[in-house]
Amino acid sequence: MLKYMCIIRPQKAEALCQQLLASQLVHDLRAVEIRGRGRRGEAETQQGPLEYLPKVAVTMYGELETKDQVVEMVHSSCRSGRRGDGKIFITDVIQTIEF
Repeated sequence: MLKYMCIIRPQKAEALCQQLLASQLVHDLRAVEIRGRGRRGEAETQQGPLEYLPKVAVTMYGELETKDQVVEMVHSSCRSGRRGDGKIFITDVIQTIEF
């Protein structure tokens, strides 16, 4: 089993979640509004207060066999071609403990 965490623009979140749920490729989908700051160019110097941007963290679980399909779905739904479209983190789930 794989865990996917996608950090995306807020305006893309609802469409992505609907598409993922309809595809039945993932389960246990969660979306949380967050604020963050990524890399904006290594030469940029920090002056004044940090500027945090609104983002949405979408977390879900799926099988190894559907990884490419899930990544393509996130990529095609959320990519605009501009910097800051988002990131996808994929990790192996070694064990789940239900209680």
